[in-house]
Amino acid sequence: MSDVIVDHFVIRRANEYELVEVAKLFRLSRTVCLPFLPTLHTPQEDLAFFTHHVFAKQQLYVALDGADIVGLMVMEGDWLDQLYLHPDHIGKGIGSKLLADAKAQSDGYLKLYCFVENERGRRFYEARGFIEVSRSDGSINEEKMPDILYEWRAS
Repeated sequence: MSDVIVDHFVIRRANEYELVEVAKLFRLSRTVCLPFLPTLHTPQEDLAFFTHHVFAKQQLYVALDGADIVGLMVMEGDWLDQLYLHPDHIGKGIGSKLLADAKAQSDGYLKLYCFVENERGRRFYEARGFIEVSRSDGSINEEKMPDILYEWRAS
């Protein structure tokens, strides 16, 4: 995907020099927007995860407002693995554009997990065509929090 400009935001593949800021955004978004989640890792472990796993093995995209990273999305095959926004930038269309880009890159099928308690996230995905497929009690995720498997298929 080449750089995509949404209003004054740019969405593009992340580079290795942005991983510190990506890890900080990940932690901030989870802390503010998902306060029910346990804190399982240190900031250094978050950075190591984004460096050695996400950046090395998956597709990492960032949304930029000028030089500031205000959103991130991680994809691997037909999985939308992560989508996080800076809390101050929620509701500005960035998440919708990141998701639209994920759909455009897909083969007409995407899946993702969303925590049951993440009502805002559930409304976001459901409003954009994702259908609940199953629920788990949390035993399959690191946080041990109940979640929902969603799927989207192009019509």
